[in-house]
Amino acid sequence: MIIKSGNCERENVYQQVILGNNASDVIRSMLQSVSQKYEDILLLEQHISELHQMYLDFSLLIEHQGEVLDHIEYQVKIANDNIEEGNENMHEGIKYQKKIRKKQGIIVGIVVVVIIIIVIGILA
Repeated sequence: MIIKSGNCERENVYQQVILGNNASDVIRSMLQSVSQKYEDILLLEQHISELHQMYLDFSLLIEHQGEVLDHIEYQVKIANDNIEEGNENMHEGIKYQKKIRKKQGIIVGIVVVVIIIIVIGILA
């Protein structure tokens, strides 16, 4: 801490001289007031240091969250690409299925015609 690093011996000497010489109550109350203000300043310095540390922690968290969001965005893009490719494959599959049904219908028709020809040939 910056303020607390002052010379404490000098402060103690001043206190002893003031209090040792039967100083008046006014001087004693002023000393107490100054001492209290000094303690308040030290406390304020401590709080500022804690606040600074909180800002550093928040900065680190925000940076980490940014990386996480970038990764999520990348995964969503890949998923979107896979969905588009799946849709294209689905449409191709539907086209093939229609062609197969058409060919099956033609084959069934040919088989029916052949069976009818065989049955007519046997009956005739």
